[in-house]
Amino acid sequence: MSFFTAQTKTILIDDENSITITKPSFGKRQDVLSLSTKFDMEKKAVDFDIAVQRREMLCAWVTGWSGPGFEGRSATHDNILELPPELADKVLEEIDSFGGEVDDDTKK
Repeated sequence: MSFFTAQTKTILIDDENSITITKPSFGKRQDVLSLSTKFDMEKKAVDFDIAVQRREMLCAWVTGWSGPGFEGRSATHDNILELPPELADKVLEEIDSFGGEVDDDTKK
């Protein structure tokens, strides 16, 4: 497997609807971290906002969807943020389980 070939997974929501997630590149991952981290000059400390991190992670990973439940909308940042919370939570659980270490075949 190439280091530059994106790893994807399809999450089946029900019999008619699915969401595709793709592991982000290093750059996209850093963008998510940048959006969720702020340096407080007065405290001289880093503030990390987990809610922003999870929101932006969801938007970075979701690369497509299909099915009538999506009402013909594209998987854009704004539309992803409009998903029902229980669906977004399910996708985030899948992202967490899919986003682990590089597999042994890739390391070789």
